[in-house]
Amino acid sequence: MLTGLAFVFIPLLLYVFLYFGAMVYAAYISLWRWGLRGPRAFLGVHNYEQVFGDPIFWKAVTNTLYYVAVWVPLTMALGPLPRGHRQPGPPRPDVLPGGASTSRRSPAPAAITVVWIFLLQPDGLFNSARAVVGLNPIFQALGYADNFNWLGSSRTAMNAIILLNAWTTSGTVMLFYLTFLQQISREIYEAAAIDGAGAWQTFRRITFPLLRPAHFFVATLLVIGGFKLFDQAIIAGGRGGEPSNALTTIVLFIYRSAITDSEFGYAAAVGVVLFAIIFTLTLAQRRIFGESALMVTADARRPGSRAMTGPAEPTVAAAEAIVAPSPPAAVRAAGDSGRKIRRTVAYALLIGYAFLMLIPFLWQLITSFKTNPDALRLTVIPNPFTLQGWQTGFLNARPEHPQLFLNSVIIAGAVTLTNLVLASTAGYAFARLRFPLREFLFIAVLGTLMIPDQLRFVPVYLIRTAARA
Repeated sequence: MLTGLAFVFIPLLLYVFLYFGAMVYAAYISLWRWGLRGPRAFLGVHNYEQVFGDPIFWKAVTNTLYYVAVWVPLTMALGPLPRGHRQPGPPRPDVLPGGASTSRRSPAPAAITVVWIFLLQPDGLFNSARAVVGLNPIFQALGYADNFNWLGSSRTAMNAIILLNAWTTSGTVMLFYLTFLQQISREIYEAAAIDGAGAWQTFRRITFPLLRPAHFFVATLLVIGGFKLFDQAIIAGGRGGEPSNALTTIVLFIYRSAITDSEFGYAAAVGVVLFAIIFTLTLAQRRIFGESALMVTADARRPGSRAMTGPAEPTVAAAEAIVAPSPPAAVRAAGDSGRKIRRTVAYALLIGYAFLMLIPFLWQLITSFKTNPDALRLTVIPNPFTLQGWQTGFLNARPEHPQLFLNSVIIAGAVTLTNLVLASTAGYAFARLRFPLREFLFIAVLGTLMIPDQLRFVPVYLIRTAARA
């Protein structure tokens, strides 16, 4: 029992200091008029009254709720797509769509957002491509001009960001689902195949219900991440969330209040409200998916656990009970032929899906060999071919560029190493060991994800300013 606590002690100590400590301090700041100018004054709940009476705050809440309501289910649907047709078992390294979708998480959000802005410009690739394939009449009927600015219109700006993030995040979601799929016994699928269950019936009656812990885990992370939308919103819409606050999110509103307006108390109050919203929705998801939906997977991996021996563990008999009776031999032969056709079509669609996911990267690579005027034209082959962009970026780099690159390497290496050491020890304890307050502590760790980095920036900035004084 004490071994598990020993494994999680150091990670939880850091969590308490860096996350919960900052959150408590932010809640304290939210009760004050606290800015760079003027004296501090205790206001009580006045900041919260201002927050709830601010129309821009409610615009930010509406935008964020719309983003979460559309982006979360869309990303959850796209995530399992490259691997959804595969049965559980050891993963194979020869699946192109899976590798293509995973590679989308490699670039920084800033870089991929800049590419997305370029693609959606009035004279960008998307408008040029739809003109080439003859889709302009359809878009005109829907009210979109030939040179429509997709990120410059309040009607489509948020939808463009939703598509961008669904595209960039579905690779990570796919990996999560793949991890959970490996834990489903292959015997269940073999029994279903013997009894003639088709792909859709197998997915609907076996795979989808057994992925319930995965649904809770992925939905929780996506909801938390959705409410913390910031990078793409500020890059595409600036600090004002343009156009017309269409890209103003709650976190961007916190950033604007703290950095632009220097109203730290007001920004902290908005952050506390955001934490309350995310925490409430997480509890609601936990209620929907079950009290132990997230921990059951860890329990199932431990020999002798209730998840492996109790009635909740699906068996071959359960699979046999939910599939159709075995069909005649002729019908089964016809089904095998149809199954091959469907598999061929599925792979063709997945290869097309992989190519679609790689288009922005291919376009970015091709554009890097173009001149500035040629970069604005829809041409596949650079004319003329030039290495000017590469020379400017590497050979003619500014003196501070190597130091900036070194700083990034040091920070990335330190963060990765620290996370590997601390997360592996805590993860092992939560997955394999039983100790007091295990589930409560796990939910507490999960709760740290609900705290926006921009909210922690306020107390950390004030602490560093006070330390330097």
